[in-house]
Amino acid sequence: MRSDARVSLWRSGLLATALLAGGCYDGDPSGFREAVVVNREGVTALAIEGEQPVLETGTTLALTARATTTSGAQDLSRHATWRSSNPAAVRVDARGHVTAVGNGVAQVSATLAQFTDTVTLTASDATLQSITLSGPAAVDECASASYSASGHYDDGTDRDITALVSWVVGDAAVARMSTRSDAKNLLVTRNTGSTGLTAVRGSVASAPFTVTVADTLDSLVITPAAPAAIARNGSLQFTATGHWGSDSADISAAALWALANDDTAASAADLGSVRNGDTSPGLLSAGTRGGTGTLSAACGGQSDAEDVTVVYLASLAITNTRPIELAPNATLLLALEGTWSDAGKEPANESATWSVTTVSGTPVTVSNTAGSRGRITAGNGEGVATVTASLHGKSVSVSVSVVR
Repeated sequence: MRSDARVSLWRSGLLATALLAGGCYDGDPSGFREAVVVNREGVTALAIEGEQPVLETGTTLALTARATTTSGAQDLSRHATWRSSNPAAVRVDARGHVTAVGNGVAQVSATLAQFTDTVTLTASDATLQSITLSGPAAVDECASASYSASGHYDDGTDRDITALVSWVVGDAAVARMSTRSDAKNLLVTRNTGSTGLTAVRGSVASAPFTVTVADTLDSLVITPAAPAAIARNGSLQFTATGHWGSDSADISAAALWALANDDTAASAADLGSVRNGDTSPGLLSAGTRGGTGTLSAACGGQSDAEDVTVVYLASLAITNTRPIELAPNATLLLALEGTWSDAGKEPANESATWSVTTVSGTPVTVSNTAGSRGRITAGNGEGVATVTASLHGKSVSVSVSVVR
């Protein structure tokens, strides 16, 4: 047997002995696997997250087995063993996803070696009769507020069903609901006015809850105010801060972000793109062409703008020694170099588009095939041609002669 194989077996034996001695493994293969995970991750505690006291029959819920480890909190749901004390009421699968299947109470547990946590869940087939909303009736312009939905059931119980309802905003010009998975009950206002807010669960809808948005926003300021040049393929996060008197808050998600290119011949997409909405609003991602332009944010009649520069191609140069003369049927790879606005220089053969203009005779052709772009091939006869490389609105030309 090879020595490294013996060492591997010896180490495995030590691990198994240590786990057995620690009481983490009772002969069940799954228990051994859990003990290995606990040992590897340095687990010190386990807790179930995401529970709801009451589940409607037919609904599902994703629980998480969150472990405290030596390197921080980790989701170890897939490594845990999940059990329900009453599968006729609440079932749970190997990932911690529970399903309410009938009336009753169940204790759902997650076990990872010697660590266990348990939550109590109630499944009910009571019928939802009505929904009542609660939350602020007045919200500042471009601010946000959370709302709750209470469900009233035919068994006389009232339950918090905020996480179960769908939200409908009457006037999208005034406000919208957040799309964040952890904040779908968050109303984000946009402009002065009023709108109805409705919560819907199946065929049951609440009465519209009227929300008034006041004209209170004094100013909007974009930061950073003087950004450095953004690298090609790079990004920079901007923030829109709203000011209401002495109060201020981040209103990036409420603002409408836009990007304009100073180059009228190029599109805003050439410069880059800026995100709107709830996922990294105000994040400017550089375009491949780059350039200079203006980033703006507007909300509630207030706006701000900043000049932005995405590193762009400043010039092109063909660096082969001049004059370029070829014998008939000879080939030569022209060397194209791009100089960027941050003073960086890079080969640009494969990015450019190549073309030939014949001056006399039929002297050369140029390749636009990947891997050989910029390679010129001389013909059988003498002549002169101009070869041009073009990239991102820039171009450079060189004269090529074929002589015997």
